[in-house]
Amino acid sequence: MIWKIKIRIAQLKDKNKINSLALKYSNLLEWGPKKFGLLTSLGLNTGFLVIENSHKEILGFANYGTYKNHSILDNIVIDPKYQGKNFGTILIYDVLKRILLNKELSNNLIIKTKKDNLNMHNLLKNLSFISDKNNTIWKLTLSEDVLLKIKSSIKL
Repeated sequence: MIWKIKIRIAQLKDKNKINSLALKYSNLLEWGPKKFGLLTSLGLNTGFLVIENSHKEILGFANYGTYKNHSILDNIVIDPKYQGKNFGTILIYDVLKRILLNKELSNNLIIKTKKDNLNMHNLLKNLSFISDKNNTIWKLTLSEDVLLKIKSSIKL
């Protein structure tokens, strides 16, 4: 099966689906005008993206920003029924590309994960992220070469 997908900036109309995924599968408590307004008012340069199929069904989301001297991929969630199809890699690639192109964001990226999230750990290892001893903090220094390597690993 060939998938036609699109990554776009999240809109308020996406709130219910994002919240449904977030409450089940992430550390994001609730997304909406208050959450988005709070993050942007803290100066976190927050970006919120969704990945959707050709039927405009949201398959997952990611949010990223900056904290101190690092860029942070705060959450990446792919609905479990769509995992294993490279959508997480595609979404991470898109986030990394946006971070690299945005001169206000640091090329030093951090992702925090749960200790038991082995699928995410394997994905991050495959994308050249380096973890701490507990596999909870993952780091990557972004470059064009890193993006090319990630892009070449994407297969649909």
